Amino acid sequence: MIDANADPTDIGGLDAAIKNCDTIAELEAAVAANPGYLNLGLTTLEEFVANRCADSDLLDRLPAAICSEIGATPTEPAADVLVKKVSVTSPVTRGSTAKVTIKTEAKAKCSIDVVYNSGSSTAAGLTRKTADSTGKISWSWKVGTRTATGRYPIYIDCSMGDREGSLTLMFRVTT
Repeated sequence: MIDANADPTDIGGLDAAIKNCDTIAELEAAVAANPGYLNLGLTTLEEFVANRCADSDLLDRLPAAICSEIGATPTEPAADVLVKKVSVTSPVTRGSTAKVTIKTEAKAKCSIDVVYNSGSSTAAGLTRKTADSTGKISWSWKVGTRTATGRYPIYIDCSMGDREGSLTLMFRVTT
């Protein structure tokens, strides 16, 4: 419902009027009754609608029904990159080879960090890799012969453009 006595500089009231609109006709009536919107640097209703439908960061984005009515699609925040465990060698004896395989998105770039009591491992094989066409990546490394027995975390971070995902696994080193 549009308040005909609303202060045109009251942005909260204007936003409330806009959020109650389900069609372009209702939006046009709301903006006509609350011209303060167009005084905020948006010169036309079309510019206002395009701005509100395009920016997913706007808390006061227009309802999807209005955006689709004018052919604009509201953008949604990018989904996280999914990272799943396929396998992990555990337990593994000191001096043996450990292996981790994960599945993520094809061509995602992933790094691995195996952290022992002494800090992050520098073992060969623990490098940044790119997932194959099925989304799989495997890492193999030799566990040191003097590594203390116990449980240790494996941190995997993947990215695909501006999207990210992570996975934390645990493995056990035995004698």
